[in-house]
Amino acid sequence: MLHPDIFVRADHDLPRAAIGYACEWEKGTTNEPHSHWRGQLIYAISGSLKVMSTAGTWIVPPERAVWMPSHAKHSVMSVTDAHARFLYLDPKHFKGLPSKVTVIQMTALMRECLLSFLTLPRLYDEAGSASHLVAIMVDELRMVPVMPLHLPQPASPKLKRATDKVLASIATPPKLASLSIDAGLSVRSFERHFQRETGLTWRKWVTQARLMEAISQLSNGARVGDVAFALGYEGPSAFVAMFKKATGHTPGKYFAPPQQRQHQGRDV
Repeated sequence: MLHPDIFVRADHDLPRAAIGYACEWEKGTTNEPHSHWRGQLIYAISGSLKVMSTAGTWIVPPERAVWMPSHAKHSVMSVTDAHARFLYLDPKHFKGLPSKVTVIQMTALMRECLLSFLTLPRLYDEAGSASHLVAIMVDELRMVPVMPLHLPQPASPKLKRATDKVLASIATPPKLASLSIDAGLSVRSFERHFQRETGLTWRKWVTQARLMEAISQLSNGARVGDVAFALGYEGPSAFVAMFKKATGHTPGKYFAPPQQRQHQGRDV
């Protein structure tokens, strides 16, 4: 059972290296852009979250988590009804934490350690089990692979206007030629500036945008076929091929519980 302290908004100046927090959000709940000096692990134990910052957007489906470094300004929106769990870490106490915002796969060990940590009071005994639980989570955080769930945003307004148009019509995005004209650039210049600002080619960015929208819709319980057609794919097979290439799993296996993913002999 979670400790009552955990449901009280965190005081970051509490004299502990790690602080836990838990909340339940209804679909559409969004908090204001903010930052804090502690690094933060944002975990959806059920439901899906979207984490937004000026650097881009990150989708957090079930059993994944976002690591947010200290002082990184961000806001969080609940894509579905969600049970969210947070872990705040003192960067002066824990060295080698990721320096960039990343989505990670929550390992079974991380999950159980976090849930056990959240049963303890905020002012936990520093010589007790809490410190051991946090140490294990930090070790896992340093080693787990990064998930491809980030959609970077360009910095310049003319390129940001182009990405906004695509996101507003993701199934039938505007042609690159028309977006380039609107930005006052040749197609070649548009692509060069875009890759420099986002790290992705234009085509890869559009594919990534579709992937993240797909994960958001699938998290809401949409069927694979419906999502495929909603995103402009000719059929489910083409969509599943894209999804598997990007994530390493078919949609069915991707959203299966961790234990089921480990024991499945084939994708579903």
